[in-house]
Amino acid sequence: MINAFHNYLFIHALIAVIPISLGIFVVAKNTRRSLYWAFLKYNFALSWWGFFTLFMELARDPRTALFWDRFSLFGIVYIPPTFLQFTWLYSGKTRLYRPILKLTYTISSIFILLSFTPYMAKSVSTKSIFPF
Repeated sequence: MINAFHNYLFIHALIAVIPISLGIFVVAKNTRRSLYWAFLKYNFALSWWGFFTLFMELARDPRTALFWDRFSLFGIVYIPPTFLQFTWLYSGKTRLYRPILKLTYTISSIFILLSFTPYMAKSVSTKSIFPF
């Protein structure tokens, strides 16, 4: 069981490091292309989730684990709109979808406001090999 837990921590550490590194690498190639910045934003959301999930997994008490779980939600809720923005920029059809993109960012922002309420994460509990 301990090895499985350590493997899970290792995977989240990779999720925290690899996407943001890849995003920075791409933006460094050309800082003026909005497509590259959209790719960085998408990868930042992934890395945010992975990084703060590590804190939740390593927490010593349920209250701290719940705090970090809610904080990791910031990245999770921005994954869909940042992915949409990147793919629509890549396709060259962003102008057609701009209202939908604004709507997805608005909805995600509402979820951010709700992330520290019981509506998004009410509590944490032991699941399989994870204490919280």
